[in-house]
Parts: sequence; structure tokens; C-alpha cells
Amino acid sequence: MKHHLLTVCVATLLSACAPNTPTSQNPNLDEKMITGPQPTITYTPSARLLECVAENRKRKKDLRIAVGDIVDGTGAKTFDNGSSSSPLFSQRPDLMVTVALAKTGVTVLNRTSSRVSEWELSQAMEKRLGDGKNVSVGEETVPFRPVAAGEILGSNYYMTGAITEVNWNIDSSGARYNIIGVHGSKNVYRISIAVDLILTETTTTKVVKAESFTKQLVGVETEKGVFRFFSADNGVLDPVELFDASMGEQKNEPVQRALRWVLEYGTYQMVADVTGVREACDPLLLPPVPEAPVEEEPATQASIDPVGQPEAIEVAVAEANSVASN
Repeated sequence: MKHHLLTVCVATLLSACAPNTPTSQNPNLDEKMITGPQPTITYTPSARLLECVAENRKRKKDLRIAVGDIVDGTGAKTFDNGSSSSPLFSQRPDLMVTVALAKTGVTVLNRTSSRVSEWELSQAMEKRLGDGKNVSVGEETVPFRPVAAGEILGSNYYMTGAITEVNWNIDSSGARYNIIGVHGSKNVYRISIAVDLILTETTTTKVVKAESFTKQLVGVETEKGVFRFFSADNGVLDPVELFDASMGEQKNEPVQRALRWVLEYGTYQMVADVTGVREACDPLLLPPVPEAPVEEEPATQASIDPVGQPEAIEVAVAEANSVASN
């Protein structure tokens, strides 16, 4: 009887997992694709600083900033399935800085992806490039695009830099409890990254500002569950059965979004002085996190051992009862 019941259960599970859509049975029909959330404009907490620059910068000041090489200087890799690897960071942080500068409203000059402009300029100088219509040059009409002297804008400043640090597992902590079969755990991991940015005056090559910016990334892993032995002697199941139900989640701060946040914050710090917005925009900066006070006296055993803390036990028991009731 027990084996028959097990066979029925397995067959039911397999039938539930089998594809039952019409297209899965007909290879000539397209399978309907899953549509996720709609695209949105990427936003970080530093975006409001860049918007503040756009609102308060000196309009009459002729400010033109070019973006040079901003690269991944760490060479950090992530490994999948124990064999293949891929870069940890985006390989185009210069584009993130270009987008950040564009949000400030200053004139941004592209110096890292200028191949199209250079090709068209060379073709125009050879009189092979046109705009689909005749162009008047003085008293003459020509079918090609004329090349005017001084047409390409020069920059006042340019930004360069690199991703310079990735520090793995700078801090990790965890807690676990198991009270009468109700168990749970929580683990927190932290890494840090750093970006170095340099703002240079183009005509003199003088470094106007150089700064390094650091951010910590957080990952959290939680698990809760119930583990029970119980008696169920009804002639079908064994007299003692095991019950184990667990649920958990893992959330990691996205690396690329954190990198964009650092670059946007750094971009603001680079251009705040040359745009004259410090007084108006610095109040929008997030307040620094206060450092934990350093204990002069060594910690007692009661402060080290969570079992010796009544409050910790009360919290664990309350959480365990909540999981058991659900």
C-alpha cells in the first residue's frame, strides 16, 4: 500500500512539471516569451547632486569637459561553475562618467569613442562625404561636406581615472538559533570598492583635483524553518516521521549599480568647484556614518556570549514562535 501511494505521488509531481502549452507540442509555433518589468532610467542616490549642479551652475562660464580613459585597474574576476570567469566590474566605466557629466548640464566632449567623427572628418577632407544636398561655400556650391577650420571643440578640463580597489570580505557576521526544532540564521557579508578620479586642465596639463572614493557593498542571507519528529501510526506511514520546512533568501547589493553610484558621487566632487555649486549643493550630501565608539575596557564574557544575554534569548524565542505559528 505504501509503495503504491509513493508511485501515485511521483506520477502526480511529474505530470505537474511536464510542459502542457500547445506550442511546446508543436515545433512550428513560436513559444510565448515572458515579459518582465518595463525599462526605467537608471537612478542612484547621487543623481540629485548632479541635478543640483545643472540647476545652480554658472551659466555664463564656458565650461567644456572631456572624458578620457577610465578603466578597470583591478582585474578582478568572478567564477561560475568553478571554471569560467568574467570581469567583476563593467569594462566601460568611462560611459558611466560621461552620463554623469551629461546630467550636470555642462558641455561634455567625447574623447574615448571618436572613431566615427575621425572617419567622417577624413572622408570630408577627401571630398567624398556629403549630406545628401549641395552646400554653399562662399559663392560656390559643392556636393560634399566642407571642413571648417576650428570646427572641433576643445576642452577646458578632462577626466581620467580607474577602478583601483576591490577588498573581499572586509567584514562578515552571522547568528544562528535552534529552539525546540525551530531554527533560523542570518549572515551579513561586506566587500569594498574604490575609484580614483583625476580632473586635469587641458591646456596646462595641471591636475586640478585628484580624489579616491570608496563604497562598501552589503550581502545578506537569511533562513528560517521548522524541524520536527512526529508520530503518525495509521497503518500506511511509519510510526515516526520527519518534518523539515525551511525558507530563506539571499540579497546582494548589485556591483555595477554600486560602481555607478561611486562614479556619480565622484563626478560631482570633481566638478563641484569648477562649476561653483558647493554652497548650494553640498547640503544634499549624505551625512557620514558615525564610527562606532572604541571600548577601552575589555569586553566581559557576558557581552561576548549571546547565550548569556536574556534579551537575545527573548528575541530568538519570539521569532521561533512566529515561524512555528506560520
